Amino acid sequence: MAKVERDRNLNATIKLTHDEANKLECYFLMSSEFRKNEIETWGELAERKDENGNPVFSNAESNADFWREMDEFINNLYNEMERWMHDESRYNA
Repeated sequence: MAKVERDRNLNATIKLTHDEANKLECYFLMSSEFRKNEIETWGELAERKDENGNPVFSNAESNADFWREMDEFINNLYNEMERWMHDESRYNA
């Protein structure tokens, strides 16, 4: 079962079983299209202006930025997990 440990600096280490890590990787892949759609939708909404040139949706740009950052974070985490999952040297430790 997943376990979270924290150090004195409140950094977290999450321990997953191999099966849990596989499920998390699967979720990352399954949700990638959703994140892509959120980025595109909020980006399009951020471009909409009223007759005075002001944004119609005042939070749209920050929402688009949030989804871009979230997508980058998840992709980086996924890639790190992939490297670990396929690193044969971890079995020799």
